[in-house]
Amino acid sequence: MFLIAWLLTMTGVQTFFDVVPLVMRDAFAVSASASSLLFLLGAAIGTLVFPWSGRLADKRGPGTVFVVGLLITIVAFAAMTASAISRPTFKGLVGSLALVLAAIAYSFLVVAATMLIVRLTPGSEGSAMGLLNAIIAAGAVIGAIAPAYVARAFGYASLPGMATLFVAAALLTCLPLMRTKTGR
Repeated sequence: MFLIAWLLTMTGVQTFFDVVPLVMRDAFAVSASASSLLFLLGAAIGTLVFPWSGRLADKRGPGTVFVVGLLITIVAFAAMTASAISRPTFKGLVGSLALVLAAIAYSFLVVAATMLIVRLTPGSEGSAMGLLNAIIAAGAVIGAIAPAYVARAFGYASLPGMATLFVAAALLTCLPLMRTKTGR
């Protein structure tokens, strides 16, 4: 169940992250250079959050941290979706803040997924990490291919909505597992 949730997560996240400059330009009128700086800011904050995420996972369980990461990601992508659909005058600000938030949330996801895969996969830790990396790669491939078709049919502004659906599906998929002692 966790591997399916992780594949859905990576597909949703990569669907957006693989084409950030195009989504930000088309949906939020934010230039590629500005969106790159915003993503850098979020990634830098996310890097600072890594140790805290690990401590939180040790204290509350990696399942809790994973769910928190999914919820933050869903909020960020849903805010982008709502802003892109409703077209408020401050949509550039909403898209920019949501981009930073999504980049920060990635640290929660990676820390928790690393801990969960080791707990949930029978066999060695090396094999578990290989499996995790294979799922990341599969999600990245799907996330690199899918946006081209979706954007052609519905525009780049539709991709945060697609990402929201994938990450929400991941949350629904993993919730039963996170309620067990394994996720705690």
